[in-house]
Amino acid sequence: MLHLLQSNLVDLYGAIARAGSGAGLTQGLYPEDAQHWLNAYTAAFDAQQPYTVEYRLRRADGQYRWMLETGAPRFLPDGQFAGYIGSCLDITERKLAEEDNYLLQTMTQAIFESQDFHSALAIALQKVCEATRWDFGEAWVPRADRTVLESSRAWYSKSERLIQFRQQSETFTFLPGVGIPGRIWVSKRPEWHRDVSSEADTSYLRSQMALVAGLKAALGIPILANDEVITVLVFYMFEARGEDQRLIDLISASTELGLFIQRKQTEEEIRKSLVKERELNELKSNFISIVSHEFRTPLTSIVVATELLEKHQQQDETRKRGYFQRIRAAANRMNRLLEDVLLIGQGEGGNLEFNPAWMNLELFCQGLIDELQLNAGDRHRLTFANPGDCKQAYMDANLLHHIFNNLLSNAIKYSPKGGVVRLELHQHDGLAWFQVQDSGIGIPAADQQHLFEFFHRATNVSTIPGTGLGLAIVKQCVDLHGGQISVKSTVGIGTTFVVRLPIGSPPEQMYESDYL
Repeated sequence: MLHLLQSNLVDLYGAIARAGSGAGLTQGLYPEDAQHWLNAYTAAFDAQQPYTVEYRLRRADGQYRWMLETGAPRFLPDGQFAGYIGSCLDITERKLAEEDNYLLQTMTQAIFESQDFHSALAIALQKVCEATRWDFGEAWVPRADRTVLESSRAWYSKSERLIQFRQQSETFTFLPGVGIPGRIWVSKRPEWHRDVSSEADTSYLRSQMALVAGLKAALGIPILANDEVITVLVFYMFEARGEDQRLIDLISASTELGLFIQRKQTEEEIRKSLVKERELNELKSNFISIVSHEFRTPLTSIVVATELLEKHQQQDETRKRGYFQRIRAAANRMNRLLEDVLLIGQGEGGNLEFNPAWMNLELFCQGLIDELQLNAGDRHRLTFANPGDCKQAYMDANLLHHIFNNLLSNAIKYSPKGGVVRLELHQHDGLAWFQVQDSGIGIPAADQQHLFEFFHRATNVSTIPGTGLGLAIVKQCVDLHGGQISVKSTVGIGTTFVVRLPIGSPPEQMYESDYL
């Protein structure tokens, strides 16, 4: 305990903190605290009343410590005010604990009031950066299948110069054990790096990016809930800095923070599920209406054609063949629709079968083109080209037929009369590349990202019959092959679908398909 005699305070650490009056009184105080102390002291002095004030004081080694100063007025026997007697205590540990608690309380409260998971992460990043003077914060979250960590859309920066670093970082993913996020994901332990810009790429994958951005010190912290990493927070600053164990303990030891963030994640998943369920119910309702209409149209055509045949049995053979063609076309249309509905049921139940066998892709494609050209007549022209040597492949002929029958039929349906539909096949990097190209109405950009969803139809095809099933089933068939499908389209110019399928490496014993 240190006594104050006539307003002179001797520093606990051996340095004179204040002496005299005016500016000398506040010498050694933290700049933001000086006026606060002076106001409290002078008010008490003028009123000759006791006072208590907290402030930060610089000790001899240059470090600031929190002090609690109390003073009681001292009077001479004749009643004359003779200054103060009091004490000054080091309360740094208490103040740090209060600051830590305040940070966690405000952070959890803000997270509790946030709208969704990523907003909660953004709040956590901002609060930590503001309280601890880090310059940049980012979050990495496990993908749904927990194979990699992806960049959350949540981030915080005090400087616009880090926008490019942020944009480049969004393209990264981290496997378990790779990079700061990946290592923390596996170890569930924090990592501190004094200067990531000088580290090898094997340790910090973005070292060159950090060097350009001017980032140095980095701290990665796992946020745990029920012993599971739900996100990895990574903070950066523009100066190299040694490890701060207090900061590490503050964030990583807060299980409550992890549980609050996990709660937001769960709430968001439930909300998305409810929205998806509501949309799915609406789509199914529309689907029933569409399918009913789709069935009714060919059925009506069949009924009318058979009635005409029955009433006019003596008509010439040419007209009778026309009726039979209408019946056959309507029956084929109904058959395709039934096949789509059955495939949907199999796909949703996880029962869509994959039965690959060796097949000749060139014969398969040429046969499909000939079949569809027969149905298209002279209204469209279909072509097939195989400029490479891609012939034999280990694939499921039935699923393959569904993929390209659908894509080519759509190309015909959405192309103007006289249009050309092209199918190309070539081999590249162990993959069979199929390209279906038309010069039809095209697909609006806003619809392209939803093309492979069940029941979705582009906004510019409302007058053209369809169920919104075909491309979703095509995607399932492509996925079963372990392949990929992509689309490029421009409204009024045309559409190109590209399907890439592994040529395959079958077991020793196998059955051959019909396309040999």
